[in-house]
Amino acid sequence: MSDDTKQSNNFWTTFPGILTGLAAVITAVAGSAGLINAVKPTNPATNPTVETVKTKVLDVYADSMQGTEFTNKQDKSLQIKFKADGKWQAIPEGYTGAGIPEHAKGYISAKGDPDFLSNTTQCSRFPLGALVVKSDGSKCIAYGEEGSFELGPKETVYFLMNDVPNRQLYDDNKGSLKVNLSISND
Repeated sequence: MSDDTKQSNNFWTTFPGILTGLAAVITAVAGSAGLINAVKPTNPATNPTVETVKTKVLDVYADSMQGTEFTNKQDKSLQIKFKADGKWQAIPEGYTGAGIPEHAKGYISAKGDPDFLSNTTQCSRFPLGALVVKSDGSKCIAYGEEGSFELGPKETVYFLMNDVPNRQLYDDNKGSLKVNLSISND
């Protein structure tokens, strides 16, 4: 027998060999227990509820007096979150009519012009040019670049530009917004 073979056979009977062997066994057992605990759920739910979130993109045109329709076709309420991207124009840049401030002219975001409220717009408490959400009963329920609201079963809302409800005034509006909806059932 060579010296290498003798030494390897004798190693496991020495104190360092025994420690190495014990460490290997402990690591194997602890590793298996760790794997079992990692795979086993720590707190399984007794009655899990899954929230379904759907998305939809609406094109909302500045010159549409009625707006873009969205209907909840379900028999339960939905939570709707919206975020608008883009700019549109309610008042042309070159408009010279009295009472219209310069900052209200030209392209603006879905926030509208917060310094120009008008009692004659569709939603008088919201800024001119803002994206507004109106219920089927013409109640103004949300506005701006982003927001949220609850939509009841079978209810309809309309996304539109807040302007004076006059066909001529809507006809001179330009642009559109992409409105991203996040729709959840909870």
